[in-house]
Amino acid sequence: MLSRHHDPIAAIATAPGRGAVGIVRVSSPQDLTPLVAAVCGKALKAREASYLPFRDATGAAIDQGLALLFPAPHSYTGEHVLELQAHGGPVVLQLLLARCLEAGREQGLALRLADHVLPFLDLQYLYGLARAGRMEAARTLQNNIAAHAATRTESHERTVWQQVCVPAAHGLLAHAQGDWATAVEKLGVALPRLVEIGGSHAQRDLFHQIWVDALQRNGQWAAVQNVLQPLVNAQPESVRLARQVGMVNGVLGLPVA
Repeated sequence: MLSRHHDPIAAIATAPGRGAVGIVRVSSPQDLTPLVAAVCGKALKAREASYLPFRDATGAAIDQGLALLFPAPHSYTGEHVLELQAHGGPVVLQLLLARCLEAGREQGLALRLADHVLPFLDLQYLYGLARAGRMEAARTLQNNIAAHAATRTESHERTVWQQVCVPAAHGLLAHAQGDWATAVEKLGVALPRLVEIGGSHAQRDLFHQIWVDALQRNGQWAAVQNVLQPLVNAQPESVRLARQVGMVNGVLGLPVA
């Protein structure tokens, strides 16, 4: 079922990847005062920035940053808008977004994620949820990605979502659960075409490292060596790659440089 246009939504509002500042926004036709209290720990003055810690369910700080509340109708959506400006690391933003969704449920506010626009954001968020132990939310997002892929009407977009995003989501969730064989299989399908869903080189490299880690944990050392050796040949100055190849060669009984 498609969500109604006027559902309350929450989303990361900055581009994927690392940055100095990242933004999470919540927009709702309903009053956000209870959500503000749960996440920010105090009431906010309208359109006035407050520097404070963003709280998880136990009251511990997820991060510190600026919080701004824009009551309806004086906001860019015409609804009540909460904007949280935090440090720009993807993990921090994923945790902060997850907290907004969680606090929304606690306060009877049925927040949903904004529509799927940037596939890398969905995949990063899914992996962050799974690694944080929020498996139910991660599986829900995985199902939403599959449903979104099935409803694409443009041929190339549908192919990319179905043949790259869906297996990548399956593989990342499998890795977070310790299902190394499935992670190897599904990420192996997605990685050759990962560039088609955008993201920076660093982001794609992160998913590649997760795949290599799954290969190692699944005991596929020869495959790891075949993956890493060309990278070392192309980047002889990389200490990290040289260390990885040395370890793999040691396991395989090959000469260690």
